[in-house]
Amino acid sequence: MELSLSFNVVFPLFVYMFIGIIARKTGLLDPDTCSRMNGFNFKVLFGVNMFKNVFTAKDAFSAESLKYPVISVVYALAVFLILYFTVPLFWKEKPRASCIIQGGYRGNSMLFAIPVVEAICGADDAALASMCVSIVVPLYNILAVVLFETMRDRKVAVWPLIKSIFRNPLIIGAVAGGVASIISELTGFGIHKAVMTPISVLSSMNSPLSLILLGAGLSFSSLRSNIRDLAIVCFIKLVAVPAGIAAVCIALGIDGTAFVSLFAIFCVPTAVSSFPMAEQMGGDGPFAAEAIAATSLLSLFTVFLWIALLQSAGLIIA
Repeated sequence: MELSLSFNVVFPLFVYMFIGIIARKTGLLDPDTCSRMNGFNFKVLFGVNMFKNVFTAKDAFSAESLKYPVISVVYALAVFLILYFTVPLFWKEKPRASCIIQGGYRGNSMLFAIPVVEAICGADDAALASMCVSIVVPLYNILAVVLFETMRDRKVAVWPLIKSIFRNPLIIGAVAGGVASIISELTGFGIHKAVMTPISVLSSMNSPLSLILLGAGLSFSSLRSNIRDLAIVCFIKLVAVPAGIAAVCIALGIDGTAFVSLFAIFCVPTAVSSFPMAEQMGGDGPFAAEAIAATSLLSLFTVFLWIALLQSAGLIIA
């Protein structure tokens, strides 16, 4: 089994997260600084990265490529619904049940998926993953609101959800990149190099900074007390969900960059934003934080093994 591709994908992720852990331990990054930097990263760099990936994609808006975001949305919804109706059967405490559901379906696609695709397929082929991420991540946010509101027997406010979608930096960046790409194709004029250079540089900062901040925010203080529930979340998020999307892709005959893009979106650890959502909406906040830490740490091993397995099966070709 060829393991060099797996190593090349996972090792940079480990390095960035390790830098964040060391920065926190040495006092270079405190929680307040990380919070501010995360805000800047999400509101600015994620949008710029999305704009650049979509704008530079030659076939980002072809009929063929547009079916993959639909597949990603349908699969994300299926995972959510399965967990939503099965988890409460085994966990009667709603705060814990809601966080197990969220930990199982809500992936850290913004931080992990695009770096994984770039490592396997190259930076020029990350546009398809960017398109899917720009739709799946807002969907995750909507489903999280529905989850926590219904778990505490409250009605979901539709209008605030709609406004949050159109204010999302990923959506704004993807739409702006698509519009700019269409205008460029119709007029024959591209973006001047003097403008494109800072866009490219800012875009390249997104993934490393995200992973450094993720490492700085990890907490392993009380993992032992919830080891059983955390093991279940890790199995769902890092084994069952990736296996399911791989099976869907194989059944539909999807391969190449499309396969890698879809798989990368669903093989990632639990989203960092799961913790503040749980804290603010009546979930088990401490457990949500532990789920992020556990899945983030284990994902370095599971992503490595998944890529090695899929490569040996001929489903991923470097």
